[in-house]
Amino acid sequence: MQTCCHGNRLPIRLDSHCFPTISELTTAGLRPRRPRGRTGSPTDPSPTARALLFPQFTLAAGKTENFSVILQSLISSMHVATVERKKTLAQYKWLSAMTDRGFVKTEQKALKETDGLSYKGEGIVSGTPEKVWECLKPVPNGLRVKWDSNVKRFELLEQIQEDISICRTVTPSAAMGIIAPRDFVDVILVKQYEDGSISSNATNVIHPSCPPHPGYVRGFNHACGCICIPVSGEPSKTQVSSFFQTDLGGLLPRSVVDSFFPSSMTEFYSNLAKA
Repeated sequence: MQTCCHGNRLPIRLDSHCFPTISELTTAGLRPRRPRGRTGSPTDPSPTARALLFPQFTLAAGKTENFSVILQSLISSMHVATVERKKTLAQYKWLSAMTDRGFVKTEQKALKETDGLSYKGEGIVSGTPEKVWECLKPVPNGLRVKWDSNVKRFELLEQIQEDISICRTVTPSAAMGIIAPRDFVDVILVKQYEDGSISSNATNVIHPSCPPHPGYVRGFNHACGCICIPVSGEPSKTQVSSFFQTDLGGLLPRSVVDSFFPSSMTEFYSNLAKA
């Protein structure tokens, strides 16, 4: 682990990789907002904590030529929110969420301010970062929906730039039907690094073309992502690290949520290794 701090990059500890600079990430017209009609959840953070750590955004109507400005504002906010979130996470230790299973390790960290858990997973899989990324890409009709049992489909709502898109992710029911089908709307940034690493960075947004759908509970991804990192000396292998904290929405028993995420993450790595 190294602390990154170059130019206007804020210091963030994430292996040897820096988050993109604020100038590289890019929306004006995005404003914090709590979705209308959303069902409350016992795991909801306080308004103050939510505004500080996990802001939600609404995409305002605007002309296409304004998107570069709009994007700058959005991702700057995402960047700052991620930094503040990591400062909060640094107060707590990562704890093993499940027993290591050979190539994969899952851990969780408590957030007192939000009464929630943040999860991370790490695993080594066969294949170059480029090939592994092809399996992970959140695109319609991609490979991801063929092997990831927790993803039913991806829908592209808007392609803002070549590496920035807004997508709807649909997930099937889980935990023997206790968890109903969900959908998530996120802005996603794909970042490629000079050392061959590829990362996907996302957070939830509210998009005018995608209100809550009947039959699905709208969930919310806080700042999250995954990164494919080359393994030194082993060009045919890739380290995949993932981080997430998800509000599933609805009124689910806390015990169900806390048991579902670690098992689903372990299943994610197991299925990815077979893809």
